[in-house]
Amino acid sequence: MYTAKNQEKINKINFEIFPVYISDVLKKMHKTQAEALEPLSLSAIHAPYMTTLYRYPEGLTMAELSKLLRLDKANTSRAMNELLEKGYAEKTEDKKKNSVLRLTKSGAKAAESLTESTTNFINEVLSPLDGFEKRRLYRLLFKLASKKD
Repeated sequence: MYTAKNQEKINKINFEIFPVYISDVLKKMHKTQAEALEPLSLSAIHAPYMTTLYRYPEGLTMAELSKLLRLDKANTSRAMNELLEKGYAEKTEDKKKNSVLRLTKSGAKAAESLTESTTNFINEVLSPLDGFEKRRLYRLLFKLASKKD
């Protein structure tokens, strides 16, 4: 029988376990990414920047990259400086004299491999779900992530 007390108990359990599940999946994904990037002396920190620049071969400014990834500009700057120093990215100027970041050939090759391993990981994690459930999960995650503070 439904009671307010039962609902409160369910909400408490969900509150306690939800972050654990999300964190568990994220840790596993970071491990997969770290393993793919380790031979390049890079870490999982670099993964979102590399895979995003791989999807935008025309390049992005530092501000665009930070905004797309919803990550702090200082973190973006640190990670990109390491990629620039190691030769996996390059910085050029566009017609408006904006600094544009792009992957080099070696960076694109690494990002392609990283994208493949990350995609395989996500497919494995989501394998128990059918197509409808996957689409619904993505819509729900987007809704949660898009909620204004």
